Amino acid sequence: MLDKICAIYKITTQFLGVLIMPFVNHYIILELQPTATQEQIVQAYRKMSLKFHPDRSKINNMDVEYAASKFKDINEAYEVLGDSEKRSKFDDELLKQEKQKSSSNRTYMSIVRDPETSLEPLVKLKRRDIFRVFSERDSELLNILMIAVQCRPEALKPLMDKLQSLSEDLQSFILMQGVSYKNIFMMGVDKYPQSIQPLMTGLQLFSKKVQTEVLMQTDQYGQNTLMMAVTQGAVVTKQVMECLKLFSPDIVTSMLIQPNHRKNYILDLCDSNTLPLLLDYIAELKSEDKLNLLLQSKHNLSKLSESNPELLKVTLNCVAMMDIKHQETFYNAWWVSQPKLKQQGLCEVGIQKALNEFVKKAESSGNPKIVNACSALQVHFDNYRKTARHPDDLIRLYNDIRRDFDNPIIKNFLESNPNGNGHSNKFSMFFSCFFRQESNYARTAREFKSKLQALNHNVDLSPSEPFLKK
Repeated sequence: MLDKICAIYKITTQFLGVLIMPFVNHYIILELQPTATQEQIVQAYRKMSLKFHPDRSKINNMDVEYAASKFKDINEAYEVLGDSEKRSKFDDELLKQEKQKSSSNRTYMSIVRDPETSLEPLVKLKRRDIFRVFSERDSELLNILMIAVQCRPEALKPLMDKLQSLSEDLQSFILMQGVSYKNIFMMGVDKYPQSIQPLMTGLQLFSKKVQTEVLMQTDQYGQNTLMMAVTQGAVVTKQVMECLKLFSPDIVTSMLIQPNHRKNYILDLCDSNTLPLLLDYIAELKSEDKLNLLLQSKHNLSKLSESNPELLKVTLNCVAMMDIKHQETFYNAWWVSQPKLKQQGLCEVGIQKALNEFVKKAESSGNPKIVNACSALQVHFDNYRKTARHPDDLIRLYNDIRRDFDNPIIKNFLESNPNGNGHSNKFSMFFSCFFRQESNYARTAREFKSKLQALNHNVDLSPSEPFLKK
C-alpha cells in the first residue's frame, strides 16, 4: 500500500512539475536574438559569465547566491546554444512554444502599446497568469514592463502593483530583466525620462531587499542607475535624486559608494553641473558617511572646485556640516594644486572650534546679553560660509570678529572670566599667522602649524593630523 502511495506521489509531482515549470528561453538568458550567430553566442557567454562568476561577486557588488544562480543559468544556456545539434532541437521547441502562446498575453502587450486602450484588463489580470505575462518577451526581447517604459508610463503603476502577488525572488527577477545590460530603470534614465517618476513610485511598493537589488544592479560598465543618470546630465540627475529621496538613505548611500568597473565612484563622474545636486543630498547624510564619500573622490572635487568659486562654496559648505574631527580629517587629506586652499580649510576648522568654545562659555554664564553678543560671532561665520570663500572673504570675517571684540559686553566678559582671558589675543595671533605674506611658503606653513599647536592652552585649535610635517 505504501509503495503504491509513493508511486502515485512521484508521478503526481512529476506531472505538476511539468505544468508549473516555465519554458526557459536560453536566448533571453544570454540576451540574444534567435537569429544570433555562433560567434555572437560565444561572445555573449564570455561577457556574462565574467560578470556573474561567483568569484567576482564582491568585485561586481552582487549577492553571492544570486550570482551563483545566474552563472548556473548562463552555463546551461551556453551548453544548449553552443552545440549546433542541441540548439536545433531547442529552436524547434521554441517555435512550438511561440505557436502555443496564449492570445491573452499578446493582448496585454498590445494594450500597453496603445495609449487609447483601457488599462482595465491589466488590473483584472489573474494571479496564476502574472508570472507568464510578465516574463514572456516579444521578438525584440521586450517584456511588458519594458514596453510600458517606452510607450505608456501610466501603465507602470498598475503593472508593478500586480507583481506584489509574486515572491520576492520572482519580483527581483522580473524587475531586473533587461536588454543590453539595462533593466527598466536604466532604460528610463537612458532614453525615457518620462518613465522615471512612475518607475520609482512603483518600486516603493516592494520590500527593501528588492529595492536594493534592483537599484544596485549594474550594466556592462559596472554603472548603477544613479551613475547612468549622472552621465545623462543635470536634468535627469535632478529628477532621479528627487525620486531617490523616497527610499531609505542606506540604499542611496550604497549606490553612492558603489564603484564601476574602472574603480570610479559617482562623484568622480560628476561635472560642475551635476556635482552640486549630489552634494546637496550628501550634505544630509551622517558625518562619517559624508567624509567617506568625499574622500573617495577628493581629486575630482579639487579639480572642479579650484576653477569654480560657486562649486568650491558648495563643497566647503558640505564639509562644514561634518563633525569638527571629520572636517580636519578631510582637509588634511584633500588633494589640491594650491596648498593655501587646504590651509584655509583648516583655518575654518580652527575658527569654528574657537567660536564653539566662546558660545559655550557664554551660555554657561546665564546672562542673555552675553549670550546674544557672543552668538553674533557665529552669525559672522555663517555669513562667511555664504560667500565664495575667497581670501578677501576670510579677511572680512577676521575684521568683523575683531570689531565684535570691542563690544563692551564681550570685553567685560573676557576680562571677568578667568578662562576667557586672552581669547581675543588668540584670534589675533591665529589670523595674523594665516595672512602673513612670506616668499617662502613652506616656512609660512610650518609657522602656521606651530601657532595652531601653541594656541591650545584654553582652546584646542590644532588639527588632529598636521597637514604639513616638519
